[in-house]
Parts: sequence; structure tokens; C-alpha cells
Amino acid sequence: MLKYLHDYSEQGRAFPSPLFTSHKIPLRLSLRPRTSSSENIIFNEVKAMSRRLRSIPDSKETPAQHPSKRKFSFLLRVYLSDTNAQGNVYFARFFDWQGRAREEFLRAAVPGHQALFLAGLRLLTSEASAEYKGEARLYDEIEVAIHVPWIKRASFQLGFTFINTKTGEILAVGRQVIACSNSEGKLVAIPQEIKKALLPLKSA
Repeated sequence: MLKYLHDYSEQGRAFPSPLFTSHKIPLRLSLRPRTSSSENIIFNEVKAMSRRLRSIPDSKETPAQHPSKRKFSFLLRVYLSDTNAQGNVYFARFFDWQGRAREEFLRAAVPGHQALFLAGLRLLTSEASAEYKGEARLYDEIEVAIHVPWIKRASFQLGFTFINTKTGEILAVGRQVIACSNSEGKLVAIPQEIKKALLPLKSA
């Protein structure tokens, strides 16, 4: 069952909560120049286009986009209220941090999102998970990196990576599957303002 997120405008907190592959196509031309000037012009244009196409690298040669272009980062610090009796961060806190990072992403990347909510848009969290790989402790600084594994017409997935900024250790990974609906709970297409902000974070 889908669960509604908290209203951002009233409570300011989200419910904790998921490019192209190029293929090398051989291009072989076997053209013979004609005697007429117009045919020679066309032939030369085709040859030039052929050279340009052959100069495009295939998927193995295409440089990968710099990782910083594929994620949104949010920094936070561990405080006493985040820890348990053993002195490490309570596991449920990572879900709170997912919601906080998502809110910061909306604030920074979709400045008009509050108007969308006032117009009736709802973000519904249908799935949320976390996998723990390390411990975070008092006063650790943690980077929460958001990326977007996939985008569909009315839903999208956010991926979260929690990194200790001092050691570089990955502490946890998580994900949320989020759907868009109107005020009556009917699924609607992702608003263009949000989709435009998601696309630069989409996994290659």
C-alpha cells in the first residue's frame, strides 16, 4: 500500500523512503563518383558524413560522465540524539536522513515544488529500504549522495549512498520508489519541473 509523504509545507519532513547505450554500427559505403557536378557534390557530402560517423567512438571508447554530475550531495553531522546506547547511529536514522536529503534536493533543484504541492501534487513512497555496511558515530560527517536509477511516466527511484567524508567508507545504501498522484490519489505524470531536475542524476 502506498503511503503518503508528510506535507512539506506544513511539517517540513518527508516519509523515509528507487542512458543511453550506444551500439557500434558498422558503416560501409561503396559509392562511385558520377560525372555530373551535382552528383559529385552529393557524393562528397556523403563521404564527409561517413568520415564524421566513423569518428564517433563506440560505447567502450566514450568517456564516462564525471560522477559529480550524476549525483546530488547533502552533508550532515552525527549528534548525540542520532546514537544509541552502543554509541553508534541508530539504524532507523538512515531513513530519516533519506527523507532529509530528498527534501534538500527538492528545495535546491525544484524551487517551485511547494506550488506544485499546493496545486494538489502528492509524492507517494511505495518502497523504502536500507542496507547497512558500516557504523557511523558521534560527530562523524556524512555525505548523502542521491542518484536516480530509473524514471517512468508517473514514478521514479532515488538511490542513496551514505559516505563517511573523513574515511571515504560507505556506511549504507538505500532506495525509495516514489509515485506522483493528484489530491484524489490518482496517479499522474511526473511534473516537468521535477523530471527536469531528476534527469541529470539518472544513472548511465
